[in-house]
Amino acid sequence: GSLPLAPAVAAYLARSGDWSLPLAAGDDYELCFTVPPGSQAAVERAAARCGCAVAWVGVMESEAGIRCRLPDGTLLETPEEGYEHFRQT
Repeated sequence: GSLPLAPAVAAYLARSGDWSLPLAAGDDYELCFTVPPGSQAAVERAAARCGCAVAWVGVMESEAGIRCRLPDGTLLETPEEGYEHFRQT
């Protein structure tokens, strides 16, 4: 899959190579869900009928944890954690 990026974020990544912004910044509101591999086409058709864009960003695996693969194919060592509104600092 490929993470959809706003043009300004893509430009920032091109300049900095810093993935912490798209991976850990707050105030990103998207619906994330899983579907069985055989249902991908049906989800795409339903989304098209509703005028809703979908982006396939990954796959579920039995191994625990999140692994982020960069566009060049390398694995991001330790992705930042997401924003937590009620975290005590």
